[in-house]
Amino acid sequence: MTRFVSPVKSPDQPSVLIAALSGRALAELARKAGYRPLVADLFGDMDTRRHASAFQVVRGSLTEGPDPDDLFRALADRSHATDEPPVGLVCGAGFERHPDILEKLARCWPLLGCSADVVRSAKDPATLAQLCSELDIAHPALRFEAPPDPENWLAKSAGGSGGWHISNARLHASRSDAYFQRRVPGEPICALVVGTGEDATVVGWSSQWTSPTAEHPYRWAGAVQPA
Repeated sequence: MTRFVSPVKSPDQPSVLIAALSGRALAELARKAGYRPLVADLFGDMDTRRHASAFQVVRGSLTEGPDPDDLFRALADRSHATDEPPVGLVCGAGFERHPDILEKLARCWPLLGCSADVVRSAKDPATLAQLCSELDIAHPALRFEAPPDPENWLAKSAGGSGGWHISNARLHASRSDAYFQRRVPGEPICALVVGTGEDATVVGWSSQWTSPTAEHPYRWAGAVQPA
């Protein structure tokens, strides 16, 4: 575990905890908003160090997220090292498959962002498809049994992110955790939305692309704004 304390002191600014696969972007935004970022992530890269008031590198993987025990120790260490308690905890990517970890984190620090229940709903394919249908939002067809024409379908894992879990349905028709989504032609575009449960605002649109490998043909590579 790597520990780092920034030489730049900002004693008058409140601190905020950040946990993610990579905390760089959140640390930069926290600085711009007037907070001292205390980061726990998998990389501790130079860009993160530039913006973080302090950080610790934790164990974990891109597919499974941060190691829970290591993460809790790192956040507690950063939290106890400050004169005033952090205002809360912001969680970035890495918890999509583990809302139970978000629940445990929320018992220790105020969770600034989506709750575990919200993440569960957003990452449940059946719930999301039903909501889209109720709101008359076009979305790909969904099924949980192997499709009769697998070449026209993708196999995915609930809670997956980064494209690591996506494959041709023919290759993973027997995978126990798979659900199936019909292929849709077109350009991948992502909308970033901030919502309150009663109202929502689109922050921006971005184009996405992949960096395929033989084992992970739909691996996410990046996004650029504006789309």
